[in-house]
Amino acid sequence: MVDSRDALTQLGNRGSFDDYLRSSLSDAASRGEPLALVMVDIDHFKRVNDTHGHPAGDLVLKAVATQLAAVVRAKGECFRYGGEEITFVLTNHGLNEAIGVAERARLAIESMSTNGIAVTASFGVACSPPHPNSGLELVQAADNALYDAKNRGRNVVRYFGEPEPARPGPREPERKPVEVDGMAADQRKEVRRRLLRHEAAPCPECGAYLDAQDFTPAGTAVRQYFVMCPGCGLHAEITGDDR
Repeated sequence: MVDSRDALTQLGNRGSFDDYLRSSLSDAASRGEPLALVMVDIDHFKRVNDTHGHPAGDLVLKAVATQLAAVVRAKGECFRYGGEEITFVLTNHGLNEAIGVAERARLAIESMSTNGIAVTASFGVACSPPHPNSGLELVQAADNALYDAKNRGRNVVRYFGEPEPARPGPREPERKPVEVDGMAADQRKEVRRRLLRHEAAPCPECGAYLDAQDFTPAGTAVRQYFVMCPGCGLHAEITGDDR
């Protein structure tokens, strides 16, 4: 039996991606539903390998894959397309919904650190409709959008056919994530209590365990965290003395 998983990241491999996209497009067309494809490329990945070594690069790639899989979970499937490129297919997601998922993924990657190595990624989004509805054309559309994102400075989401920014420059301003910090005071207090006790903190909206990053500056007594839900995308900054 042929293994359909990539050995390093444990995501679906290129062959399983091709099969999944083909069948998903057929299913979406039969149901009259949209389907989105997002191409992801880790920014300056060669620099990571050259500076820190290939084992460190492998750890970064695995960590990014884990973050993407967590964000995409229950929305579609995630695959290693090749090298440092990862792609995910979002079933029954229109263009705006897909951009929102991509923004959550971008923010999750930007907020992570692997062995002290900061990482960002660029995202290209295509969706059928309104974009082409064949697998090959949809991949090309998402790849063109990814190329556009990298040309605009990286660590940004662009969709195929997106207009030029209103102001000239090498990079358009980054979009804000669709979700906002919606935690009530009592919810923040409970999350803070759990984090300070090194306990897992469930999302107050959907119950999934929050991903937490400790951003406390060296020499600072008050703990500072960034938390994000891999299920619904809810996120917040939490400080040790948050009232």
